[in-house]
Amino acid sequence: GQQIKGSPFSINVHATYTAINRPSKIVNEDGKMGQPLGIAFGRSGTWAVTDETKHCVWIFDKDDRLLRKFGDGKLSRPLGIAFDDHNHLYVSDIENHRVQKFEDSGAYLLQFSNKKKGSRTNHPVGVT
Repeated sequence: GQQIKGSPFSINVHATYTAINRPSKIVNEDGKMGQPLGIAFGRSGTWAVTDETKHCVWIFDKDDRLLRKFGDGKLSRPLGIAFDDHNHLYVSDIENHRVQKFEDSGAYLLQFSNKKKGSRTNHPVGVT
């Protein structure tokens, strides 16, 4: 690990840089995304974007081509997004008060949920 100045922890640091160089290709069938907010990069080169107003997740390949979208009718204001080591996606689903786990194909796997005020899943925002 590497010591970070001012931190009591020793962590492994891995730098990754990915350029998104074709923004004109990052569009949906009606020509534009709603409000893209969260972005995550998977090990396979795919990357994903949450769209808060279209209530979905967009999946792109390493060449920035749209592969699929999912979440229509299942997500309400998705924001935070992260890939795990198995290329599963975790999405914070703000208005449904949950974090959902999906295959990168969009297939639902499971959820963490608790609508009680003050709970950790009351309007979840970020996932890492």
